[in-house]
Amino acid sequence: MWSVSIVLPHAIRITITSRAVFWLFACMAVLLLLWSLVAVLQQGLERGEQMRAEQRRVATRPAQKPALHTAALAQPATKP
Repeated sequence: MWSVSIVLPHAIRITITSRAVFWLFACMAVLLLLWSLVAVLQQGLERGEQMRAEQRRVATRPAQKPALHTAALAQPATKP
């Protein structure tokens, strides 16, 4: 295990150990994973809200009569 001592003005000393660096990186990794999980959940909520808004829009649209497909009944045009 290694350690680094930093001496700052006004006799302030800071000692950094390998264990402290390990825990710092471990905590940063956990925070990054937590942040990405929250981002994914937020995107899911936004998509769900968009889908609900689309369903509400379709539900409030007045009913339309189904279009008659007469193209299948028409005779194909013959080429001269």
